[in-house]
Amino acid sequence: MTEQRKGYENFVYQNGVYDLGTKGDMRRNERNLMWNLDPYIQTHWQLTSALGLDAGARYSSVWFDSNDRYVVGKNGDDSGEASYHKWLPAAALKYAMTPQWNVYLSAGRGFETPTINELSYRPDGQSGLNFALQPATNTTVEAGSKWQVGTGMASLSVFNTDTKNEIVVAASDNGRTSYQNAGKTRRRGVELGWDQQFAPAWRAKLAWTLLDATHRENAGDAIQSGNRIPGIARNSAYASFGWVP
Repeated sequence: MTEQRKGYENFVYQNGVYDLGTKGDMRRNERNLMWNLDPYIQTHWQLTSALGLDAGARYSSVWFDSNDRYVVGKNGDDSGEASYHKWLPAAALKYAMTPQWNVYLSAGRGFETPTINELSYRPDGQSGLNFALQPATNTTVEAGSKWQVGTGMASLSVFNTDTKNEIVVAASDNGRTSYQNAGKTRRRGVELGWDQQFAPAWRAKLAWTLLDATHRENAGDAIQSGNRIPGIARNSAYASFGWVP
C-alpha cells in the first residue's frame, strides 16, 4: 500500500486578517509505504472417528516506511521506518457427540498493527510519525457447540480475549487524531446463533451477543482499570433473510 500524504494550513493570513477555512501554505508532504508478508502452515488430524484436531501457525511481518518530502527551514527530516513481526499459532479440537451435534474448544493468538492513519500524528504534538505506537496482541479462547435441527443449525459459544497494548485514541484536536497504547484489555461474552435453510435458495440468520469489554490496566488519567471500552455495545443482535442462489 502506497500513500501520498499532504497537509496544508487551514487558513490564509493577509493584511492582518485570518481567512479561516481556506487552504493555506503546505505543512506536510510525505510518501508512506506499507507492505506485509504472512506465510502460514495448517493441518488436520482425525484422532478418532469422533475427535478431530485442526492446528496452524502464521508468521506475520509488516513493514512501514515514510519518506519526508517537506524539509524546509526549521522543519527537519522526519523520515523513518518501522517493522512488526509475530508468530501466531492457533488450534481447535472438535468432538462429534452425534452426527448432528458437536462440541469444540479453540485457542489462538492475534496481531493488530497500527494503520498509516494511526501512525500519522504524535500525541506530544511534535512533527513526525508516531513510531512509539506498538502493535496490539491478543489471545482468544473459545468453547462452544453446534447442532443441526432439520434444515437449521443452532450454535452456542463462550469466549474470552485478552489484549496487550490496545490501540486507543490519545487526543483529537483541530482535525488531528493521535493514538497510544492503553495496556491490557479483556473482552468476554456469549453468543447464540441460528442459521435456517427454508428452501434451496432461501436462508435466514439470527444472532445475539452479550459482550463485556473492559480495560485491565490504567493508561493515563482518562483510562482506568475496570472502565468499559467505549464504542462497544454490551448487547448486539443480527438478523438477515435473503435469497442465495
